[in-house]
Amino acid sequence: MKNAGQITSWSKVNSNRIIMSRFLLFFLLMLYGGSQISAQEKYMNQWYWAEKSALDFNSGNAQIKSHPYRGYSTASACIAEKITGDLEFYTFGEEIYNFKHEIIGSTGIPFAKVTDLVVIPDAEKDRIYTLVLLEQIGVGNQRMRAFEIDMQANDGKGKLTGENSVGSKSPDNLMNRFSAVKHCYLNGYWIQTIANSGVFKAFYINGSGHISDPVITAHNQLFPVNYAGQMGASPDGKWLCFTPYSDLPENAPYLFKFNTRCGTFDANFAQELHAEKNWTRAHGVAFSPNNKLLYITYGYQESQLVQYEIENISNYFLIAESPENFNQMALAPDGKIYISTHISGIPSNKLDVIEKPNNIGKGCSYKGDIIRTVGVTNFHMPKFISSWNGECRIKGDFEVKIGENHCAGSPIEFDIISDEMPDSLLWDFKDPNTPGVVSYLKNSIHIYSKPGIYFPVLIIWQCGIRDTLHFKLEVDDVTKPDLGNDRGFCKGETVTLVPANADADLWLWNNGSRDSVLQTQNAGTYWVIAVRGKCKKMDTISISQFPTLQMILGEEYFICEDEDDLVLLDAGEGYKRYKWQPTNDTTQWIIVDKTGEYFVFVEDSRGCKDEAGTMVKTLCNMKVWFPSSFTPNGDGLNDVFAGNGENITGIEVLIFNRWGEEVFHSYNIQDGWDGNYLGNKAAEGAYVWKVRATGFLNKKKVINNYYGTVELLR
Repeated sequence: MKNAGQITSWSKVNSNRIIMSRFLLFFLLMLYGGSQISAQEKYMNQWYWAEKSALDFNSGNAQIKSHPYRGYSTASACIAEKITGDLEFYTFGEEIYNFKHEIIGSTGIPFAKVTDLVVIPDAEKDRIYTLVLLEQIGVGNQRMRAFEIDMQANDGKGKLTGENSVGSKSPDNLMNRFSAVKHCYLNGYWIQTIANSGVFKAFYINGSGHISDPVITAHNQLFPVNYAGQMGASPDGKWLCFTPYSDLPENAPYLFKFNTRCGTFDANFAQELHAEKNWTRAHGVAFSPNNKLLYITYGYQESQLVQYEIENISNYFLIAESPENFNQMALAPDGKIYISTHISGIPSNKLDVIEKPNNIGKGCSYKGDIIRTVGVTNFHMPKFISSWNGECRIKGDFEVKIGENHCAGSPIEFDIISDEMPDSLLWDFKDPNTPGVVSYLKNSIHIYSKPGIYFPVLIIWQCGIRDTLHFKLEVDDVTKPDLGNDRGFCKGETVTLVPANADADLWLWNNGSRDSVLQTQNAGTYWVIAVRGKCKKMDTISISQFPTLQMILGEEYFICEDEDDLVLLDAGEGYKRYKWQPTNDTTQWIIVDKTGEYFVFVEDSRGCKDEAGTMVKTLCNMKVWFPSSFTPNGDGLNDVFAGNGENITGIEVLIFNRWGEEVFHSYNIQDGWDGNYLGNKAAEGAYVWKVRATGFLNKKKVINNYYGTVELLR
């Protein structure tokens, strides 16, 4: 049982060691501004797993250290003080050794029966730990056990204070390997393993070392769960892989998705890793620090190191091959992956390394025989928690969306966007105007009747965990704009849109204008948004252009004022108003008896206007007359024979003598015959004239011929 009362003071030696280390850390942080020193907890900085040998990562690089233990185990666990990185204790399954390599307790389980183990730090108390191990109790059967270790006890040398009860939580049918990851929200950790019954089991260990009943996820794959080469999780805890260490082709490594919030495995995702025919006995597992790449070691005697892309597991690269065994792997605090190996068919002290495990393909920089430990490592590497940091909280898996229109009296949407919905949820709108109003719907709507600042709450339940999200919501108010009813306009008219009830701080029109008034000469649909704070209200109007007026007045009319002619000017029916100029008549038609320019202005019932103009011109009947005699004697009286005419548009005059000879020809009625012919005076006597005249008779164009005689007298 957990014995929290046995906390004693440290010895001066141990206290000084911790205090000085922390002082040095503080000094360096002050000196370098914190940029040179990582604030990451240093639980993994001491690796005590090999026979008589250890690795120390406090300097940033792996430094070989020795210890007196000469055991030959296949599993080990160790832990360092989280601030200083100094060793706390280590174990190979039976005795537990402190930093002085003194035995501080024993689990009472022979290390030959311990198949896997890990140390879980207490989240509530410094230097209190839970040692979790799997004990083999039969062929293919393991059981989980947990022991509390208090490193503050015994003057800082540590003490095994008791065994935590696991009881029925751990039936005797577990796989002989497990992995451990941080719960993404709570302070505890998940212990992940597989049972012979065909299920995954995830045991939650809280911050005080209490182990809950397992979360069970069924799977359909047939795994040789009696023995695994290695089981490991990604640094973010979301991926799990185990290797079956089997020659059977169906026993390939598998990659799984793990929910670090609920402790469940994705039942729809179990990805078998591709292995070539000569890649057998998958053994080691390690993930890259960036969680994007997975490394697997294959082989018995002859081995392969293979890299897989996690998001596209069909992409893989053969990184290295060796005539010796590649065994287990481990990701170290320096960001490198270390690989235990065989030499000449037996476990060795040689470590290979992947120096840049985030790089794809050969760029990961695999190098062999980098470190030689004092003693052999056997098949294994030290077991640590794979994922130390919780990063999700429930709300981290959801996008909460609150509608942008925070306006009193208008619906505001509250929504959750996520691929995985919570088990249940509750929106508490915290509206004092409607107390107690809540919603259990993912997509909810609430109307705040008054402006103000509100603090709605979203409560989410997932995997039995409640998470509460608080929001600040500022609700404004603005009067809804009113653009009036849909309407039309006449061609050439400018339409002015003025939102009524305007009290907004900002206006947004659909054409991009931000003026409070919009003018346009184009038909279409227009909307305006009135904005005040985070409140928005909109109105829409459709305006259309009326058909163009088709008024036909005529271009010109003709009258003969001398004959008292009249003409009718008609502007057409259907107009509401008429106005004639210059007569000032207001009728559809007018009768005029004067020539000149006339205009009419009309307006229809929609208010559309048009205008037209016409000319009234003179057009009288054609008249022609000539004298009966003339006396070309030079006395200045009647010396020329010439005709007269009115309203003539064209004329041709011809004069003939008695013998039919043409003595005169003209196209101008005002040209006259002077009585000469061929340069001589024509003889007295009668002459015949003929006139072809063009003009109008009864408003019709005509060509008339006129005949007569004239007497030439001297």
